[in-house]
Amino acid sequence: MPGTESTAATSAKLPNSGLLRTCREAALKTREELDQLLSSQIPGYTSEDTSLVVFGSLARGEWTSGSDLDWTYLIDGGANSDHLFIAQRIQRLLEENKAKFRPPSPTGTFGNMAFSHDIIHQIGGQNDTNKNTTQRVLLLLESCAIGKRTDAHERVIAELYTAMSMKTTIC
Repeated sequence: MPGTESTAATSAKLPNSGLLRTCREAALKTREELDQLLSSQIPGYTSEDTSLVVFGSLARGEWTSGSDLDWTYLIDGGANSDHLFIAQRIQRLLEENKAKFRPPSPTGTFGNMAFSHDIIHQIGGQNDTNKNTTQRVLLLLESCAIGKRTDAHERVIAELYTAMSMKTTIC
């Protein structure tokens, strides 16, 4: 039809669209504000073995004022009581700031702790869960670590990729 552009041509313009640029800038600013808030109230909330990971619109750079904050406190290593304490403090702090950081949906997939062992080593196993599957897929497709220490997040993604590659059979 004359005067219409192909989907490919329209899609090519999206990365440079004003709306998308505005959302990406808002996402970057929000990730920085989130780190500043957590760093000021919970020093050391990230470490070599822990990362605060966000998903969804904040990770994809599509954050708007109506977005909720899908997050998990990712633990790569042995659990200790500090992990639960920090995850609970993060949850309380975000609840206190819910005007800025809307809570995740109440499904239980986000807004809590996740252990790398369950995400990496339970793939398709008897103890695998929908929560693990969701977090596994989103870690690979649309996740972003908040804060200065991203070691755990990066390591889990690499280990997850390796584990999933080993489970894939080429026909």
